[in-house]
Amino acid sequence: YDTYAETPGADDNASGVAVLLELASLLSKETFAKTLRFVAFANEEPPFFKSASMGSLRYAELCKKAGEKVEFMICLESVGYFSSEENSQKYPFPLKYFYPDKGDFISIVSNMPSKNLMKRCADSFRKASSLRVEHLSAPQSFVPHIALSDQWSFWKQGYKAVMVSDTAFLRTPYYHTKNDTPEKLDYEKMAEVVKGTKQAIEDLAK
Repeated sequence: YDTYAETPGADDNASGVAVLLELASLLSKETFAKTLRFVAFANEEPPFFKSASMGSLRYAELCKKAGEKVEFMICLESVGYFSSEENSQKYPFPLKYFYPDKGDFISIVSNMPSKNLMKRCADSFRKASSLRVEHLSAPQSFVPHIALSDQWSFWKQGYKAVMVSDTAFLRTPYYHTKNDTPEKLDYEKMAEVVKGTKQAIEDLAK
């Protein structure tokens, strides 16, 4: 769903939609103090990204216009590709000096106003999942990569949001190509993403 033109989009971003659907199925059996919404957005890819036609931007703008109190948003952006090979993980400078060179982890990132949300999500994720978690909160001007998905739309409206990701093009060599196919994904680790994200939502929605 919402893949780059003429690509299968298994990691980007069918993996995120698959985790979204599984979370919706699991969490529909529980009761929460807060309302949960599970939304798959269209038009996240170029040429629509950060334009008026971007699905998540339209949605976030409508939420703001309606005066809705959106307490948090978790964006699932490419969550299925992992590698235990050395130097399989890339970073924008200077992050490579602070984070592992193997792409065997999930990342949780945010802008500075969402830093506390990011930390709470990471702590909850670790309680329920065996998957390694790396997290980062930074100004968009310093690390533009953290704004390259639908959480950006919610930041624009003043809402707190995080992105859960395998880091996409900083890791997978198949990004936005016809080789982004289902057999490249690690389904056991995707199941761990479900477990960790489920715990985070449960803790945040109490």
